[in-house]
Amino acid sequence: MTEIRIYADYNGIGRETDGRLSIPLDTLGSLRDLSNAGIRLRDGTALTLVDASDEEEDLEADAIARYDAAAGVWLALLGPEGYRYVPKGDRIAERRFLCLGCRRDLGSGPNAGEYGFPRVGVCPDCGTSIRAAIAAPDTNHDYRDPAT
Repeated sequence: MTEIRIYADYNGIGRETDGRLSIPLDTLGSLRDLSNAGIRLRDGTALTLVDASDEEEDLEADAIARYDAAAGVWLALLGPEGYRYVPKGDRIAERRFLCLGCRRDLGSGPNAGEYGFPRVGVCPDCGTSIRAAIAAPDTNHDYRDPAT
């Protein structure tokens, strides 16, 4: 199985009722990394969460995805070992934002905003929502925005 490495904002870390650490996967960085990897979250999806810690090291954790229906957000539940500090990795800013449906790069051209994030809610080519990677589990499986 391919390792899925995505950005996660460790500033949002919290505890679940079972005591496990969790991080919401609701940032643009998480969405971009999932979309670029061609992954739509499902309960149990294995992830490696990464974030810069300081100039010399990064934070990293193994986690699984779980949808919190009450909050309407995907959470990454960290394993029992929690997070770890590792030597800093590649910090080149990613500017691609690939459509989950047709794989068009929405991070460049006239539809791209600052840092390569799309300024549109759906792909202009196929109608897939730019939030398809983090859509609720009961969302239509073709990933298209119901308004289109």
